[in-house]
Amino acid sequence: MLQKHLPTVIGSVLGCNAMRNDSKELSAPAGLVVRAGAYLVANGYGRMALLPYVSSSGAWRCEFHVLGHPSRVLFRYSIGSRNHFLADHGDLEAMSDVAVEGLAQAIIGVASLEVLDQCRGAATREYTAWLKLLDGHISRGLVPLAFHEFSEPDDPWSVMLPNGDGAMLSIAAPPMYVRPQDEPTV
Repeated sequence: MLQKHLPTVIGSVLGCNAMRNDSKELSAPAGLVVRAGAYLVANGYGRMALLPYVSSSGAWRCEFHVLGHPSRVLFRYSIGSRNHFLADHGDLEAMSDVAVEGLAQAIIGVASLEVLDQCRGAATREYTAWLKLLDGHISRGLVPLAFHEFSEPDDPWSVMLPNGDGAMLSIAAPPMYVRPQDEPTV
């Protein structure tokens, strides 16, 4: 199902005015981050959720957090950091040729041990299947979005080209997804 086509301003929204037409250059780091998260989920951190979105500043971002608790962030990345994947965690070293597993290990190295421990566990079959579907979209150069400035709270997740060209495709939210505004209070 196609959603409304977003205004062309979303090209800069995803973090790159100068490379508006270079979708591949933007989708590569975004896909690597999402795949590193999926790798962690599949390898003992099955209670970790991925939250990709477009921030109010207009940049594509992705956070990994404790499943059901978006405020308990394990990892945070902004597309503006390009290949400085750990910049939000104090490590400004570029990781130009890093593979999925290498990035996943680097994320574990900078993560809070307390939050990391809360993410440990096996993923459900439903969550694993959803991540495989998401990987298929990433293989086509699309990036996922849970929300953006034009979305409504009950809108489905979407995937789109990272430069904003083309329409957004709706996808189901992952199993056990909790919107940040719906996080249970302790």
